[in-house]
Amino acid sequence: MQEFKPTWLFIKGKENTLADALSRLETSMDDNIEEEVQVIFSISSSYLASTNDAELLALKQALLQDDFPSSLSRYTKIREELAVLPLAQAFLITKGNRIVIPKQLRQKTLDMVHDTHMESAKMGSILRETVYWPGLTNDVVEFVQHCDACQRLADQGQQAP
Repeated sequence: MQEFKPTWLFIKGKENTLADALSRLETSMDDNIEEEVQVIFSISSSYLASTNDAELLALKQALLQDDFPSSLSRYTKIREELAVLPLAQAFLITKGNRIVIPKQLRQKTLDMVHDTHMESAKMGSILRETVYWPGLTNDVVEFVQHCDACQRLADQGQQAP
């Protein structure tokens, strides 16, 4: 800091057109609590939806029988990382410590995580810590590209937080 002589200038929020309005939104939950809620949602929803998801049912059979049909080729390269966790009357499939999300819950998962309108790299990073599905990264990028609020900010030369 000694090499620089910064000058601080206060600009009212209403006059600062470059301020990111979305970063100023207050959230009702602490970030850690929100992440825990998301994980609980993922686990409970995946548990309930897994018995109705044809792809996950087929994946469960393939893992238990160690026989992957061509219809599950998207999972073949990672088959050693996948595990079936039997739970009462249903099951979860995990990839390491992440839950494999059934197709019917992927949109809801994206909606929930994108609630604060973060950019795709940050959103993808958060999701990749707790959940998995083939094409997750591409789905995140496409989702953010189709978010009206994010696109309005991009048109104004701003980025969401």
